[in-house]
Amino acid sequence: MTLRARLVRPSGSLLLFAAGLLLSSCRARTQQISSAQFEAIQRQLAAQASEVAVQADDDAKPPGPTPLPPRDDAERRARAAKALPAGVDLGNLAVVGNGTRWVMALVAPKRGDATVGPNLLLLDVSSSDGVLLGEHDFGQSAPDGKPPARIGRALLIDAASRDEPMVLAELLPAEGTGGPLLGACGWWLRRRRNMFSCAPRLTPTSKLDVHDGELVESWQVDPLGGGATGNAGRVSGRVLRFADGQWQESDNFRCLGTPLDQAWKQAGRQTLSTWQQETVRTLTRSATHAAGGLETEAASARLRDALVIDGCAPETWRLLGRLEFEAGKPDAARTLAIALALAPRDDGVLLDLADSLAVLRPEVPAQRESWHDVVAVLGGRPTTRSWVDGAAGRNPRALARTLYESYLARTSPEDEWLQARRRRVEEKLAALDAPAARR
Repeated sequence: MTLRARLVRPSGSLLLFAAGLLLSSCRARTQQISSAQFEAIQRQLAAQASEVAVQADDDAKPPGPTPLPPRDDAERRARAAKALPAGVDLGNLAVVGNGTRWVMALVAPKRGDATVGPNLLLLDVSSSDGVLLGEHDFGQSAPDGKPPARIGRALLIDAASRDEPMVLAELLPAEGTGGPLLGACGWWLRRRRNMFSCAPRLTPTSKLDVHDGELVESWQVDPLGGGATGNAGRVSGRVLRFADGQWQESDNFRCLGTPLDQAWKQAGRQTLSTWQQETVRTLTRSATHAAGGLETEAASARLRDALVIDGCAPETWRLLGRLEFEAGKPDAARTLAIALALAPRDDGVLLDLADSLAVLRPEVPAQRESWHDVVAVLGGRPTTRSWVDGAAGRNPRALARTLYESYLARTSPEDEWLQARRRRVEEKLAALDAPAARR
């Protein structure tokens, strides 16, 4: 704890002393006190007040030995054990930061003949006699409803003030069970009174880490039909800071393929969300320019780079699918199916996919694989599953018909802005029934 110097007002005895000097001076002599004498009295009062303040600070210092960091794990464990009753098995210690101040442990102490807990402990090992700072019995409040059996890493969150950090420990199930992380809990180390808290999580499979004094939660996103997404990013997450006793989201990212440490380095002072949006926008603009110059391969490469930055951007998938379709590549249908799965209400994507399916021939091995991926992608999402249920999922042209009809059903023939597009869709529907379409 940092000791702060306190302002100490002159005590009553000091004031009486000054008044006595003035009165005695008035009784002894008839002339007034000189400026030099008055300044001398002020200096004497200030010196005495300073002595009182120093004494008050000395009284406020806690008793005990001067902190001396432990030299190694053995000394750290020995100090932690001194803070606990005899017979308590500490098990593994989770070292907080560099290990010179705090450690955390999960124990199951005995009370009488019964074993209680497991209890999470926070210990200060900065002096030869360790100090127990916090103990929490999970009881019925265990994360995910399961009592932890092991302790993992310790996480140090600097919180809004570095003088009052948050320390957390990963709580794990029994070894060999294969279960995910149960959660992370610990204490907010306030100057007045420590407060127990568990970090929030959005998914049961989330991973937790620390970056720049803040908590990072990340999880794997739906891969959209297995390997159909290629190298597109699949890690989403958010950044949490602890301030005023509450967890607050300070940043987020979605479908990121770049490793987080590299992403933060590239983002610089930007948030990850801003960096993702601006990088994808720049790459998409560059791809559009390259496509306009008939540099199809260069344009496709830039769009794939954009998908590594954000694999959940439907417009990027759509642009890439259109390029592939115009180049006669069978992958176009798979790519456009991913775009539709991400944006099922986008009429443009709906029609682009229908166009690619209308010319897809599943009897050709390469095109058959693309067709199977289309069914897997659309069938894997509740919002698009109905399109491939039943007869529509049996062949590409049947699904193309379903998509064309879906567009006509959800747009109005009275909308003058859509009349030309609706006529083209009706013509495509008629072409599907033409003899040439059945070859």
